[in-house]
Amino acid sequence: MDKRLLDYEVGEGLDLFLLIKSSTRGIASNGKPFLSLVLQDKSGELEAKLWDISDSDEENYASQNIVNIVGEVQNYRGRKQLKIRQIRQSSGIDGVSIGQFMETAPIDKTEMSEEVTKYIFEMQNANLQRITRSLLKKYQDDFF
Repeated sequence: MDKRLLDYEVGEGLDLFLLIKSSTRGIASNGKPFLSLVLQDKSGELEAKLWDISDSDEENYASQNIVNIVGEVQNYRGRKQLKIRQIRQSSGIDGVSIGQFMETAPIDKTEMSEEVTKYIFEMQNANLQRITRSLLKKYQDDFF
């Protein structure tokens, strides 16, 4: 089984594809710009700093981008943080998609749909049942 982001302990090195959940520009005490990144996979998220950035780095490493990170998990003020050694944007040949990094429900869509449908048909009020079925049919993609 492949290790996920939060499976790594302090001091362990990693080489993972991760989703940039958020990216915030800051200025270090030495006057140089940096990015504070929140990186995530299905296991959760960790913060990382990207130091000495260029103007293009802010665009390349914006939120909702997938990146390959080589680095190490460190302890910073009592919390885990990623130290980035190398970072690069993913490309089509990497075979990764944003869905692989998003947290998902504990049951699959089909099972969830069957459960919701069961509850709708158990409704005693016929008008409420019809309205609920209609709304679910109209918005099912967004709902599930």
